[in-house]
Amino acid sequence: AAAALAAARAHPSRYPSLASARFAVVAGAPPPPEAWWRDAGNPKPSLTVPALCFVGEADGAVPPSEAEALAVLLGGGAEVVRHAGGHIFPQRAEATARLEGFLRARAEELAAGGTEGGALTRPAARRWCAEERAAQRDELGALAAIFGDEAVGGDCPRDGEEAADTTAYNHGEHEHGAVLVARVKIAEGVQLVAALPPGYPYGEGDTDGQPSLPLLDVEGHGLSEAARLALLGVLGLVAEEERGNPMVYQLAERAREWLEEQSCES
Repeated sequence: AAAALAAARAHPSRYPSLASARFAVVAGAPPPPEAWWRDAGNPKPSLTVPALCFVGEADGAVPPSEAEALAVLLGGGAEVVRHAGGHIFPQRAEATARLEGFLRARAEELAAGGTEGGALTRPAARRWCAEERAAQRDELGALAAIFGDEAVGGDCPRDGEEAADTTAYNHGEHEHGAVLVARVKIAEGVQLVAALPPGYPYGEGDTDGQPSLPLLDVEGHGLSEAARLALLGVLGLVAEEERGNPMVYQLAERAREWLEEQSCES
């Protein structure tokens, strides 16, 4: 949470998905250290969005006072829920009910187009240009050719199929269509899922020309939740390094390497 706040505040154009956050749910999260903005001359981080902050009374990693300090940075509308546990996401019925209610309210606000204070607004339509869409389909075709049966689904073409023809789009014409998705097997029972949004890979279709990153997830029964989150963190760093280039192949290969490393260590 601290890293997200600092990155979004200091580099909003580089991290548009963080800077445009519409709500936040955190548990046992500290604020960015004061020295970060005092010594470096950075502005004090602030994301004024609806927030739900769980604070553990017995948290030995992040004292309750620090977790509450993060809630202050998230704006005056942040809800603080204290619980008797430690550095965990609370699982008791009352905590999950608060979470469900919070998420339901955010969904209703988004469906209505925003909030009175303007903190939550419907995002502007994002568009693909013809060249960008063609590049995405070319990447899906390449993944199918490289990984074969291990390109297990999504929009990767099957044997004997070709990626959909994009030559019908005129130069500069924009397409409002569904996000294309690549799925690649990275281990037994584990898949890397990469959704290719507007602005990926080159940025032509994005509203500000900033290349977008694929939206990543790791699915399957062959990985614990802790390992899944750790792997997503590793892949996020790779994605930043590859920003502006087709990268699903590199992400899949790095994911396989990481899983092999973890297997050897265990």
